[in-house]
Amino acid sequence: MLAAEVASDLRKNNSNPTAAEVRERIVQQTSRPDDAHNDCVDLVMEFVKPRVKERKKGLYSELACRTLLLETGVRRGPDWKFHEQDSGLPGTVVGQDSDNVPKAVWVEWDNGHLNIYAYDEPLEIYSIKKVDEPRVLVDELVAVGCKDWTYADADGGPGSVGTVLCVNQDGSVLVSKITTKFKLTLVRWDSRSTGEYKMGMNGLFEIQIWQV
Repeated sequence: MLAAEVASDLRKNNSNPTAAEVRERIVQQTSRPDDAHNDCVDLVMEFVKPRVKERKKGLYSELACRTLLLETGVRRGPDWKFHEQDSGLPGTVVGQDSDNVPKAVWVEWDNGHLNIYAYDEPLEIYSIKKVDEPRVLVDELVAVGCKDWTYADADGGPGSVGTVLCVNQDGSVLVSKITTKFKLTLVRWDSRSTGEYKMGMNGLFEIQIWQV
């Protein structure tokens, strides 16, 4: 509860805090230094900056490319050398390889496979190419590449559209003393902000699929 309260305050101020600043805020809020332990600090950081560890790899971060954006739909390109890794399906750009910026990007294919692919604009080496194809759901409620929206201002305002970057298949939250299972989705809004939202059962839907 403490981590959620501190994270909420930081978000209201549009803060991008360091771990030290989070620790200081916890002490200020409780007047008890013992509350500022590492687990609480890590939890606040996860609330404020979803999926910090993945972002260090370049996942879910904006791209430095001229012709691709985070959330762009793609298919195998002219320099594809990965056989049936994509199962012949389209995919979604979900980041840029932090070790090889701006020459490689992360792609999650509609079959669920996630990997890094060459996209070198200066040398014109393209393992993938941009396409404009909507994500087609089969049995899923939501999947990477879906267009979603919410009324919260975090998305840029009512009616703003975002794209699902990641779906956590099994999460849990305590609601009215009942543990409820749902899917947590990481959404990148067209305003370039990101956030995690519930999409699942028992009425816990913070986002919905947007039909073009």
